[in-house]
Amino acid sequence: MGLGKAGAGPLPASSASVRAETQCLEAALSAPGRRITWVSRRMPHEFCGFLEWLWRLGDEPCEVVDLHDVKFDWHLRDGTVRREPVPSLGSILPEHIRDNAFWDLAQPLTGARRRRYQEIWSKLKNENASLRVLN
Repeated sequence: MGLGKAGAGPLPASSASVRAETQCLEAALSAPGRRITWVSRRMPHEFCGFLEWLWRLGDEPCEVVDLHDVKFDWHLRDGTVRREPVPSLGSILPEHIRDNAFWDLAQPLTGARRRRYQEIWSKLKNENASLRVLN
């Protein structure tokens, strides 16, 4: 997260959202007990949030519910049903999570996957580009 040059004066108004996100990350990192994170690699902001959280978590154990390849039935108002991928965690309702028991998808994060995610995040942070294509 870039906040501008050191000593450049007060942070812009948007820094309030950065502070709020930082507080959420810190709360998630300091909570005791089992850590389960939910992520969709389809939405860059969700994926980057996950990568930053994982970066800060270090080597602590966690489980991941990766919704990237998950499909479920969307019941439309006209009564039709479409089986589609989960676009993002923020786009599904609590009922979708409950009805599909998505919590059963939680898998322990292996060392190899953790290292891969850390490599991706390290590269993105080092590039610090304003536009990225994630694949």
